[in-house]
Amino acid sequence: MMKRFIPILAALAMLASACGSDGSGDAASSSGTGSSSAAATTAAPAAPEAPEAPEAPAEVTLNSSPDDGITDEVIKVGWIGDLTGPTASAQAFNAHGSAAYFECSNADGGIFGRQWEFFAEDDGYNAEKSAIALTKLIEDENVLALVDLGGSGQAAQAIPELEAANVAVIGPPQTIDPTLGSGQFFHNIAAYGDQADIFVGEAANRLGDASNAVVMGIVLEVPSGTEYASYVQDSVIAAGGTYVGTEYVGLRVQEATAQILKLQSAIDQYGVNMVALHGAPFH
Repeated sequence: MMKRFIPILAALAMLASACGSDGSGDAASSSGTGSSSAAATTAAPAAPEAPEAPEAPAEVTLNSSPDDGITDEVIKVGWIGDLTGPTASAQAFNAHGSAAYFECSNADGGIFGRQWEFFAEDDGYNAEKSAIALTKLIEDENVLALVDLGGSGQAAQAIPELEAANVAVIGPPQTIDPTLGSGQFFHNIAAYGDQADIFVGEAANRLGDASNAVVMGIVLEVPSGTEYASYVQDSVIAAGGTYVGTEYVGLRVQEATAQILKLQSAIDQYGVNMVALHGAPFH
């Protein structure tokens, strides 16, 4: 933002300087004899010096390293997630969006004179398939990084291999504690603990005070669901609210009728007025 303002400030300074010169000249020409002293007392102050232009950024050179997914022609990146499994509605669009981004970037010339090569692997939310896909991307395709690794359980189990190969995961949608504690994951959304605090803030906004919140959790029966519900429970109780319990939805359950009935019962019995939901859009 500052770089954009610097040439604007410089142009304004030049304009102010030009206006000052024109004003004093006009006074001298219109006043005739003896007008120089008057012009001297009314001359516009000197314009401040324009700020120095920023130095041009240093040119970046990217060396080729095929074992790290960087050749003279391409940069290889991977994706692992649930394209056809029970949480595909929460993950597949990430693969499609990533593919679209790299296609757009390639059409615009790529990066560092290279094109992106994108590999998307479907694990069907299966730990064994996910492990096979990870090994394939790291050892066979030699990807530089992953742009996603869907599934909280799969992400946690992948940490040792990612660390051994020094492969980064950039922008995963899961923020479970094991990945937050690993230097290989670079998240682009808030951690579950932060989201729980936001939940409490919204409860206070809607109900006048967070202590008025009566909360029930409905979450997927996966590690990230358990962790999210736990964080919400801790944050609600710390704020003086009430947490009445958590209902879990099986990963491959096709509907949530049982949880809806339990929610209605909790509303009738405890006066539940906030629900902490976790799961794929399908669920």
